[in-house]
Amino acid sequence: MTAASPLVAALDLSSRNVLVVGAAHPSAADRIRSLSAAAASVTLVAPAAALSPAIKALVADGAIAWLNRPLADSDLDGKLLALVAEPDLAAAARVAALCRSRGVLVAATDPAVRSDIDLAVPAPLDSSASSRTESPSPPSPASVASAASIPASDALSTLAGSTPAHIGKRLHRQVSATLPLKTSAALANISALSAALPPFSPRSSAFVDHLAETWGISRLASLTPADIDTLVKACGQGTDKPDIGLLSSVHGPIGSVAFVDVASDDANLLTRAAFNAIVDADIVIADASVPASILDLVVAGGLVRLDAASAGRHGFGHSVTVHAVEAGKQAVRLVWSPSGASSTADDERALLEAEGIATSVVPTAGRVSAKTAAVETSAPAAEVSAKPDDAQTLVDLHRHHAASTASAVALSVPRHTVTGRTGARLVIDASDALSRVVYALSDLVFIYPVLQTEYVGRQLLDLSAAATQNARSVVPKVVKLATSAASGRVFQGAAASAHSSSQSATAVLSSAALGSLLPALYSMARDGHAPVLHVGAHTIDADFAVHANYADVLKAAHTGFAILASASVQEVHDMAVIAHAVSQIAHTPVLHFFDAARVAGQTAVVNVVSPASVSAAISSLAGKVSATQPTVDSCVDAVDAVFDGLAATLGARYHPVEYHGPSDASIVIVSMGLASALARETVDAFAAAGTGPAVGALNVRLYRPWSPARLVAALPASATTVVVIGDAADDLASHSAFTLDVVSAIYAAAATGKAAPRVFKPVFAKGAQHFTSLAITKLVRELASGGAVHHAIAFDAADASLEEFKRAAAVEAVFWDRDVDGTRAVGDKVVAHFTADESAFVQRATQHLGACIEPKTVTHLRYGPAPITTSELVHAADLVQCHDASILATHNVVASVRAGGKLLVNTAQTPAEFAKSLDVAVRQSILERRVSVSLLNVARVAKDFTIFYGTPADYANDILQAAFLRLAFDGSDFDDHYTRLVARVQNGESSHNIARTKLLAMDRGIESLVAVDASLLRASDDDVDALSTVVSALDIQPTIPAARVQVGEAAAATASDPTSTLVSPYHAALPVMFPAAFRTQRVLRPDIDGPTFQVRVTENVRLTPGTYDRNIFHIEFDTTGTGLTYDIGDALGVHAHNDPVAVRAFLEHLGVSGDTLVAMDRESAGGRKVSELRSLEHVFTQVLDIFGKPGKKFYQYLAYRAADADEQERLLSLLDATEVLDAFVAKHTPTFVDLLKMFPSARVTVDELVRIVPAIKPRHYSIASSQRVHPNSVHLLVVLVDWVTPTGETRFGQATRYLVNARPGQAVTVSIKPSVMRLPERLTDPVIMAGLGTGMAPFRAFIEERWYWRSKGFAVGPMVLYFGSRHRSMEYLYGEELDAYHADGLLTHLGLAFSRDQADKVYIQHKIAGDADLIYELMVKQSGNFYLCGPTWPVPDVADALVSAFQSGMAESEARELLERFKETERYVLEVY
Repeated sequence: MTAASPLVAALDLSSRNVLVVGAAHPSAADRIRSLSAAAASVTLVAPAAALSPAIKALVADGAIAWLNRPLADSDLDGKLLALVAEPDLAAAARVAALCRSRGVLVAATDPAVRSDIDLAVPAPLDSSASSRTESPSPPSPASVASAASIPASDALSTLAGSTPAHIGKRLHRQVSATLPLKTSAALANISALSAALPPFSPRSSAFVDHLAETWGISRLASLTPADIDTLVKACGQGTDKPDIGLLSSVHGPIGSVAFVDVASDDANLLTRAAFNAIVDADIVIADASVPASILDLVVAGGLVRLDAASAGRHGFGHSVTVHAVEAGKQAVRLVWSPSGASSTADDERALLEAEGIATSVVPTAGRVSAKTAAVETSAPAAEVSAKPDDAQTLVDLHRHHAASTASAVALSVPRHTVTGRTGARLVIDASDALSRVVYALSDLVFIYPVLQTEYVGRQLLDLSAAATQNARSVVPKVVKLATSAASGRVFQGAAASAHSSSQSATAVLSSAALGSLLPALYSMARDGHAPVLHVGAHTIDADFAVHANYADVLKAAHTGFAILASASVQEVHDMAVIAHAVSQIAHTPVLHFFDAARVAGQTAVVNVVSPASVSAAISSLAGKVSATQPTVDSCVDAVDAVFDGLAATLGARYHPVEYHGPSDASIVIVSMGLASALARETVDAFAAAGTGPAVGALNVRLYRPWSPARLVAALPASATTVVVIGDAADDLASHSAFTLDVVSAIYAAAATGKAAPRVFKPVFAKGAQHFTSLAITKLVRELASGGAVHHAIAFDAADASLEEFKRAAAVEAVFWDRDVDGTRAVGDKVVAHFTADESAFVQRATQHLGACIEPKTVTHLRYGPAPITTSELVHAADLVQCHDASILATHNVVASVRAGGKLLVNTAQTPAEFAKSLDVAVRQSILERRVSVSLLNVARVAKDFTIFYGTPADYANDILQAAFLRLAFDGSDFDDHYTRLVARVQNGESSHNIARTKLLAMDRGIESLVAVDASLLRASDDDVDALSTVVSALDIQPTIPAARVQVGEAAAATASDPTSTLVSPYHAALPVMFPAAFRTQRVLRPDIDGPTFQVRVTENVRLTPGTYDRNIFHIEFDTTGTGLTYDIGDALGVHAHNDPVAVRAFLEHLGVSGDTLVAMDRESAGGRKVSELRSLEHVFTQVLDIFGKPGKKFYQYLAYRAADADEQERLLSLLDATEVLDAFVAKHTPTFVDLLKMFPSARVTVDELVRIVPAIKPRHYSIASSQRVHPNSVHLLVVLVDWVTPTGETRFGQATRYLVNARPGQAVTVSIKPSVMRLPERLTDPVIMAGLGTGMAPFRAFIEERWYWRSKGFAVGPMVLYFGSRHRSMEYLYGEELDAYHADGLLTHLGLAFSRDQADKVYIQHKIAGDADLIYELMVKQSGNFYLCGPTWPVPDVADALVSAFQSGMAESEARELLERFKETERYVLEVY
């Protein structure tokens, strides 16, 4: 088999597990390097003596994992492919046979050993080239030629030369997604055929090789078992080269033809389907005019290029196509039609279909503009000149194209310049700024909101309702639509209509809605329409908090739309103007996006250009900018021309790619959108400081069309490190599409000889929404230091070393409000006050704190004499106002105050009471940061004036505004501001008396400000109130802050995260000795909001035989004196413990004593703060689910913490793909403890484990007893959950392991949980019960309850029980009891279904269906109740059986409606799991 085989060329090893056995074969090193370059996860099993220097280097670099031992059978688990590199033929044959017996594909280095697949061997790389080389030289012609004979992935790696290995892997992963989807099926069939043929037979090897080389992937993937049997027989009869005609299932042509209509030379604008079709094709027949940039995509198949004479209905192209199809090829016909005409293609399709050949039309390539000109492109050097007489030869051609590279062009470095803003100066938010532009320049507007309120573009509806005219003196039509695929088609139709009538169609939407519109975007670009989309990019987390995220926007990168990014409120306005100009002038569809989490919610001073000025400027550009852009570069040039043409109107000159910073920068930050503004601030901060490295920022303002040449040209030649800020993905193991685009451009340029800087992609501690200029400053300092750089970056606002980078606004303030108080209006009043001064600039951003019982809002405000360009939130304010003291108990308000800043708290407490109420850690933070604290009792001040006018709420906001001015300004500045405020109040009130009363209240508020003396905030050892926070039963925080364990950067604590503090024995004894002073209580489970009880085991009996594979047991607990009560149907929550022996072993592994005392701060399920004093052994035995299953975040945490490079690489490889991690988890079922032992270099402290390991959750079991029958006991029916891992290890469910081992007398902590399983109120109502396995538990309680009432002389209604399990002799649970109840008549009917006791399986639904008359009588005529408990799978069948029974007296539709009514009235109750 040769490397040109379609099967081999399409083999995708990205993230797949590959085993290499042996390393002594001469070609082993090259083949292992090939596997590593293909991004496979390679494990080498070989003795140390067999490793060559080249292989040792791969091991040292972490490219492969190495096991220094003989091959074990378990090494083949989860492996797709095994490379057998044993030099001994007999040993290699044995290994190959073992691999095939385990279903693993074999590739052997020795041709005498039969291979299932041949691995292409890349040209050996120069041994001097390594991932550490910083300036790779251009590839030689010989190396490029050799790349043409290897798979595309290897060609890419060879071109990349000496670039870092992980960059090559990431680039390959981006390309590998385009490989054929049928590859796996084809490989499986080849493997099955190989296994069925005689082993070690040269005839068999030749037979399989011929099939893989000539039949194509689609043919191989479609083989049936009968086909494989036929081929085996043919091989046995001596056939060496099987023909497709051997298969009886083959009739007529096997191949097919896909037509791709190409309208642009930009491969980036191809649809995904068109791209895949070209790459996957066995042969591509292309028009002569198809550009080389499109032909370079032909990687795996042959290429036939037609001249003008060969094309046409009866030309040579038709003959080649037919011959290719008859040979079983998957052909692609590339038709060049820049004008959109495809009549020739239609004729060819009709002719082929008339001859019985299957054809299809692939969604055509997206166009940059509606009008494109034909491009004359010279044929590539390797092109085959096609002649009519060599069609047979052309069909068999297989040609590989090396990856195209981008070379830097000579461009001047573009810089963003502001030439003098024009237009009206307004204080508005981004949504308002956008809406004004959209309304002025559109004829038809669609709004797709995701949120009910506060959505982007909401002002458009107000403008439309007021019948406001746009720049064309007409009233645009504004339509608000729900997000769906259908609404996307509506917009597509509207865009088509607008295009035909020379009108403008616009959509304003959230990025969450963009996915539904993607198909419409492809179609609109294909059809040459030019709508404009304005997209607010964000994501909403589980707490309903809004964060920045560009991931959804990047999904539109290949739709054919130009993509613009903006970073501030002013830029949202300017880019909106430019987007509409590009659409109207260049006839190009445009998507403009911005940060909906920060920018959209900001209010700022914006220069808004009038509609008339914008319209006139666009009209003047119409004749200066070309309306046709046949290439990517020409489209980028057209957008740049619009930037230039509107510079005078907007007062700012923008560029597609902009550089900001010194020309000799060594570190360059590449970003787009909001991140670019913050990166620019970082550059300015370093420049102002005059110390540190030379830092520059590169802002990609035009993301599509992608221009790698402009990006590379804008990078300073001095740059040695590039930091790429992608989208908001908080994932160490993944890269955004933007990141990959930047990396590809840099390393493609490196292949042409340009020095390649190292590329670094950081992840910010809680996602890119926490990316700030100070966080990136911290990263730049680490990079410049030359030391170890952490991938995860966190910024602590208290970090004094970064305070010099604080921006120079006159005032930065933060307001904390509860929405219920109405004090959010203080921010509005302050903004209105500042903007009354036309020479001042103000910015406000509102942050909602997500879902909580009491919604809270944080307002970030900046004020100063110069324009405010930043878009980040205020992280260290001069003044923070907390408008309700209760917020201090739930949020870290003090952290938002800068060192030396001021804090104002609205509270009724005195300074001493206020200080005492604060957590000691908060008090210490105030002292350490030198924060001045002032108190104001707004309610008391306002109350004194309500006798004259209004309510306290009428005064509160004015009082708080006056207090803000008093604290924010000093001396004459305060006098000026307060004089203006007085004038505003006087002018704003119609009544002089009301104005005077408000002014008096404001004066009184300023006079009532009380400072908190620092001495009140200091804690001492003899301060009983301070020490009382060490232990609190319910709501007090622990102290002793000096002993608090520091939190790592990778996972900064939030207000709700649990924390721990090591406690000395002395302090631990105090709350025990003095419980009254410390308010100490002994509570079983302080983290549980409801009551908990400690019961003792009295009986634990296995109900199934010991030889049976299911352990179902009955366990009873004594409740005497506990106060535990329960109702029929309730569930018992068991608070299980971890295995004490395993816990002690783990603590020993950590190197800590289990007797160490720790004070834990946690929150209950209801959000109540609790503190607990425990030993470490108790914490890990009773609290933390340390033997539970970790989530992905824990793997990421370990990857950050791993000090060993090999361990970190292994962890990152697990995170590369979900299927890789899933396979690892399925194989090992690792616990938190397992992972900590597997990766010992990832040192995690006890405090960190308390924060990141979840608490043990109670496991709830239906109670199997009636408390009336067993007044001092509660019973459970439990099945032991156990399983065997693929490695042969037996594991158990935590709670069932705990219960099955519980012995009489053992104490168990339990709680009660209500259930929907309730008996009817009337004792005489019929009850029908259906229980499967342990689902019998609640019905045992039902039966006992009815038996109790009957024993007291009460009449009870019919009771019917259906019970199901596998075997009567094995698991007829409570069988003797049930038989007795049945014989007694309490159970009026007993339907037993033991599924495996007979040949035909019988389940409870069959028994129910057989009792249709009984069911109808009891349920319909006697108003009975039906209950089902057990697994979910029989629910549909049981419902059908009931409906069938009801049809005894009604139609099927009526029966189903009746069942629904029973469900609504709780007469049909399900408790399934």
